[in-house]
Amino acid sequence: MAKNTIDEYFLSDEFQEMLKKYEDGCKSGRPPYLDADDIADIVEYYWDSRDYDNTEKALKYCIHLHPDEQRTLALQVRMALFGHHDIEEAKRLLKRLSPYDTDNETAFTKAEVALADNSPQIATEVLNRQLERITDPAERDDFLLDCADIFELYDRYDYALQWILKGKDLYKRSEEAKEMMARTLVKNGEYEKGKSLFNELIDNDPYNSDYWYSLSMAQMWNGEIEDSISSAEYAIAIDPDDDESLKLKADALYELGNYEEALKYYHKCRELNPESESAAIMEATMLTMLNKYDEALQVLLTAEENAGDNERKLAKIYPETATVYIHLNKKKKAREYLALFKNTADGQTPSGLVTIGHILLSLGDVEEAASNFVDALNDSNMDEDLQMQVAASLMDNGYYQQAYTLLKEMLHDEEAGKEQKKGYAALAVCCDELGLEDEFLKYLKIAAQQHPHETKSVLSEYFPEGMDPKDYYNYMYKKIKDKKK
Repeated sequence: MAKNTIDEYFLSDEFQEMLKKYEDGCKSGRPPYLDADDIADIVEYYWDSRDYDNTEKALKYCIHLHPDEQRTLALQVRMALFGHHDIEEAKRLLKRLSPYDTDNETAFTKAEVALADNSPQIATEVLNRQLERITDPAERDDFLLDCADIFELYDRYDYALQWILKGKDLYKRSEEAKEMMARTLVKNGEYEKGKSLFNELIDNDPYNSDYWYSLSMAQMWNGEIEDSISSAEYAIAIDPDDDESLKLKADALYELGNYEEALKYYHKCRELNPESESAAIMEATMLTMLNKYDEALQVLLTAEENAGDNERKLAKIYPETATVYIHLNKKKKAREYLALFKNTADGQTPSGLVTIGHILLSLGDVEEAASNFVDALNDSNMDEDLQMQVAASLMDNGYYQQAYTLLKEMLHDEEAGKEQKKGYAALAVCCDELGLEDEFLKYLKIAAQQHPHETKSVLSEYFPEGMDPKDYYNYMYKKIKDKKK
């Protein structure tokens, strides 16, 4: 069933009546018997609603009633991937799916496991075989869009774009396809093309808040922060309770360094969605930036209470709480929350090890922090994003020489055959802090040319307000030259 069809079904009287029957039964301790598709629909409804606690409960009941149904198994695979972040569990469950099933859902499940296992080519082969079985043009279009959606979900935007383009002029015939193509173009870094398509969509449907939100996101990523705020405001005007657009405006204000205004919008997000740990964390972050540590701590403790025993939420809250306790010079409490984070599943991933290392560095435990950083980078096969996070942590704590060494190695990897784009702005900062003026100018020039948005975000305080990154090098070259006279 196509995604948009499922969404419409969730709003139907038929589904709502069944959902009420199920929820009333759960409250009384005697949930009703439901066939495999009905209980699976309820699982998907909770999942789409981001109600992960009820998703888990409904899935357990689904497994109890129909343990060997293919759709039940497919839902278990999805939960293993997205809920438990356990690729091995997903692979084990996948083996129980019938190899003779040729339905779309089975193909999508196999493809998702391949993508989670960093094998996009295998996912492509699975879906191409399924595509060959489809003869109906409308079904083919829906299948292509669902394929693009799956690859987009795993940040494989180049592949997502290829699936859309498999349908001849699909994006011209379908608003949904045009929107997806616009998103994938933006995420592939083709901002102008993506913005152009979003503007076409807005021209046809100016009161669609999703289009304004997406345009705002494209402008944000392209470094057009003021334009991003304007577009987010249109989305908010259409739907004042759209917490995602409110958050996007807050993010843009944060980028501009307007923490007071950003705080208001993050707070509004938390009011609209009190259970959202991300809204609470961002509100606490703004309070921390404004040196309001006691208020930040209260927001996080409330978020922790609201999270209950939800480990996924707690794993995000614990490290933030530890950091605030460090600011309050309560290191014992910080270590307590660090220990809580270590015991979560997230705390044992490479990204979690970087977080642990950062907190340890802030606590002054340099050797233990370094050990966590090394383990994280080795476990992730020297993942570039994690290297950037380690460098940022080193810089935040004043270890510019170590950050300089790490960034130099990352950005001049001889085996890669070419220099990377990300990180030059951070390397320029390290050079400035270490008094390496020639290298500072060299990396400033590369950063501004290759990644102007990152450069503006990292280095804007070095330059007059509003200056375009393309002018950074000439401005700084003249400033340094004049200083030497």
